[in-house]
Amino acid sequence: MLALAETVVLLALTVLVVRRSRAAVAVVGGTLTGLAVPLWLVRFGLPTWSTQSVGGYAAWGMLSVLAVVVGLYLRALDERRTRAVAAARHTQWLELADDLHDCLLPVPESHRPLRPRLAKGEGRPGAFTPARLFGPEVALAAGAEFVVTN
Repeated sequence: MLALAETVVLLALTVLVVRRSRAAVAVVGGTLTGLAVPLWLVRFGLPTWSTQSVGGYAAWGMLSVLAVVVGLYLRALDERRTRAVAAARHTQWLELADDLHDCLLPVPESHRPLRPRLAKGEGRPGAFTPARLFGPEVALAAGAEFVVTN
């Protein structure tokens, strides 16, 4: 029973090594465990190389191949998730930059006299435009002309 537990632990470690390590380490780790799991049976005695023993070694080898495939699948999911998060962050940064560009444009020189008036509280509550807040002299200070049409 302990021998089976050793194999299960080795296969679990194989999945972790293939999933988390650099590519070169994953290849070496997967290859070594692919050989170690079937050769682990040799500790119980040399095989008689019959059809049954070769089939048994192949079956144990398939377990290690399965562990490598599961590790590679989880590795691919991790990489896909990382790329998706990076793409989402990039999109959010672009949206934020666009929003900030709309909100934080430099104040033109014609609007700079409004700052002290706003600080003094001279504006009326509920006014949503500078002309409504401070009157038509703001437009005149900015160089605008009034055009009256009939």
